[in-house]
Amino acid sequence: MHTSPVDRVVGAELGFKYLDHPAHSPNLNPIENCWALLKGRYQKLPKKPTTVDAMFKELRRIWDKIPQATIDRIIDSIIDSMPRRIEGVRKRRGFATKY
Repeated sequence: MHTSPVDRVVGAELGFKYLDHPAHSPNLNPIENCWALLKGRYQKLPKKPTTVDAMFKELRRIWDKIPQATIDRIIDSIIDSMPRRIEGVRKRRGFATKY
């Protein structure tokens, strides 16, 4: 989120609404749940790759096997819970929440 005075003015003119929350809050970033899904599946591998290139290839293979419907359900759930997430982050002043 760009918060310079000029960006705020232009954003307001364009009708943007700025949320009062920390800029780097993983509790408000939907992709974090998808990364967690990928990480969980990677950790269950019986044998881990031994090179960085092999690791990236394996991660790509795992990611490609995750059905789009699964990712859609994760994102929909996060969107539905966003008002509670924002409130939780505000109450904790940007620190970790139950999400």
